[in-house]
Amino acid sequence: AMLQAVRADPKIGIVGCPSVGEDDRWVPAYELSYPGRRGSVVRAETQATSPPVADVAWVSGACLLARRAMIEQVGPLDPDFFMYYEDVDWCYRARQSAWRVVTLPAEAIRHHLGRAARQVPPELTAQRAVASRLRFFRKHYSPARAWWLTVGVVASNLVGWLLWLAPSL
Repeated sequence: AMLQAVRADPKIGIVGCPSVGEDDRWVPAYELSYPGRRGSVVRAETQATSPPVADVAWVSGACLLARRAMIEQVGPLDPDFFMYYEDVDWCYRARQSAWRVVTLPAEAIRHHLGRAARQVPPELTAQRAVASRLRFFRKHYSPARAWWLTVGVVASNLVGWLLWLAPSL
């Protein structure tokens, strides 16, 4: 279905699909906005093509197909992101270069969510996720906006840590 979608529209640069977890829970595996830009939403109107596609801001790297011409134009995945936000960054760069990023709402893959992350301590996973999020902010937003978003992430993590610690006090 992914191949069929990119063959049907030469403007599609990246296509992904939802996933189904080990618990049979459906996970959309896409977002309509980027981290730090929740007010700027991509309209995800499903187009009645075959297969049906919906434009989104980004799709999960758990399952995606990228067009070679898009990769040649925007470059490969950024190796400076470790495990988190590399897919968001790639989709952002693709959309900035006028490529479509779409999901196939009627398709799904089986994804064992978090299995790779379980191989390392949870605090290291959280640290990597935050570091990648902050890298995304610094890479794509103005220094002032990236600074404010960083302050927000740090404040949110501090509040979460305090709430976790509070019962033991």
